[in-house]
Amino acid sequence: MTIMKRFLLLTAIVIWSLSNIYAQERQLTDMERIKTIYRELSDASAKIESMECNYLQEKTVSMLNENLKTEGRVVYIVPMQLYWSSTEPADLSFLLEGDSIKTKKGNEIKKMSVAEHPVFREIVKIISHNESQKSIIDNVNFTPEYYENANTVTVKMKSKKGRIKKVIDMITLHFDTDSKLVKEIELTDANGDITKITLSDVRINKTTDLSSFIF
Repeated sequence: MTIMKRFLLLTAIVIWSLSNIYAQERQLTDMERIKTIYRELSDASAKIESMECNYLQEKTVSMLNENLKTEGRVVYIVPMQLYWSSTEPADLSFLLEGDSIKTKKGNEIKKMSVAEHPVFREIVKIISHNESQKSIIDNVNFTPEYYENANTVTVKMKSKKGRIKKVIDMITLHFDTDSKLVKEIELTDANGDITKITLSDVRINKTTDLSSFIF
């Protein structure tokens, strides 16, 4: 092997190694750095009055050994309004307003209270706590761990309370390093099944058309 070939090979190996190093997430242990990230994420979430985006949801069901996919649109309005519309594979709309839940599939409309559904009940608690604290990171119900690489800050929130832990084992939030906004959410339930939600075309504090959610 010529000197030039050896040099090119060595350069390629070094570049490949560096790219892997910078791509890998590293867990943060420096408390000052963690406090800075928490403050930055909290400041960004406190400025949100409304958010609209498209989503892709992928759920891995271990017992069925399959990956279920849905996609559609999400609108979140402070305080306590969540509108969720699925377009693929089924036309399904969902509204969470305060302690009331409404769903629509085709012409069938159902209404229930949050208290009737344990999953939504815990979600409402998490949302309401976060809104009162003006932070997306829940330190009361979860134990957070912080990770980061060049493009992403990741917060893994492990459930620490019995009631919530029976429904949600862990929530993993992936934030864009520059905007400090969530770009991906992973929910791990008590059975170990993972639901991953990827957000795209995110619009913050823009005029929102809610006509499709009125039913």
